[in-house]
Amino acid sequence: MPFISEVDLAFSYLDNECIGVTGTNGKTTTVTLLTHLFNFFNKRAYALGNIGTSLSAFAKRADSKGILILELSSFQLELMRKKRLSSSVLLNISADHQERYKVFEDYVKAKIRLQNCLRKGEKLFISKNLYDRYSRFFDKDKIRIIDLAEEEREALKELEKIKMIPFESLSSAYMIARENRIFLKDFEKACSV
Repeated sequence: MPFISEVDLAFSYLDNECIGVTGTNGKTTTVTLLTHLFNFFNKRAYALGNIGTSLSAFAKRADSKGILILELSSFQLELMRKKRLSSSVLLNISADHQERYKVFEDYVKAKIRLQNCLRKGEKLFISKNLYDRYSRFFDKDKIRIIDLAEEEREALKELEKIKMIPFESLSSAYMIARENRIFLKDFEKACSV
């Protein structure tokens, strides 16, 4: 009998758009921000995964119209096989879970597995710094470097100061929002509430 992960099992019962978020730090902040943004613009969204309600619990009461923003751990990513995620984000990677990953490279590979869970044609957003450090692990056809215009960078830096939200979370959430036609002025408006 084949083994199936909790997330993949839940995917079997869901047709929703799913956005994955992982990283060593900032997952909850980014998932919360994305969920707020989509809901602010009347695009029903749910924060799921490690942030509270599991995906399988949500599948029991599924809302097929909502966007699912999934906080995914390295443990979950190790076991995921289905390609169900739309544009997703890998925030950062630093040493963590050393009781599980005796070799740091194994932890890196677990986090980068997010790229293998994307639907065809979708992209994993990463910073240039992350790409430069771990380029040998990325499938270049599946990633997109976070690229901000000067106006966008300045606006997000200002939001970072005012709202005390890390720039990494803001820039990653903004890239996903922009992919979903939520542009800078609207992003700033939603973050100000």
